[in-house]
Amino acid sequence: MARGRGGGRDRAGRPGAQGHRDAAGETAPARTPFRAAWRKAARTAAFRRAQRHERDRVCFDPAVARARKDGLGTLGQFVYYDAMVMHGPGTDAVSRVETAQRVFLKAGNFDLDIPLK
Repeated sequence: MARGRGGGRDRAGRPGAQGHRDAAGETAPARTPFRAAWRKAARTAAFRRAQRHERDRVCFDPAVARARKDGLGTLGQFVYYDAMVMHGPGTDAVSRVETAQRVFLKAGNFDLDIPLK
């Protein structure tokens, strides 16, 4: 197996440095062992439970609580959650409304009644 600088191959299978460029433009290692360990862990029920718990604790529950406090229903909760995910916790500005959310607004489907179209 031919090896280039960095001892690996790029995605196209060409010899060369593996990994990504950092802010200074330097090649960073691919961290393959970490990725492999992450993929293995992600297949476990405990890992998925931990991810859901963290998502709910950091984003979902605070977004729903804030939306309810502001008198909003299901769609408002969805918008607040989206803003929390996109902008991070502690963001008061809800500056991004996705295409799907606009469809629900235009249809007057404020409670996200199914079937969603």
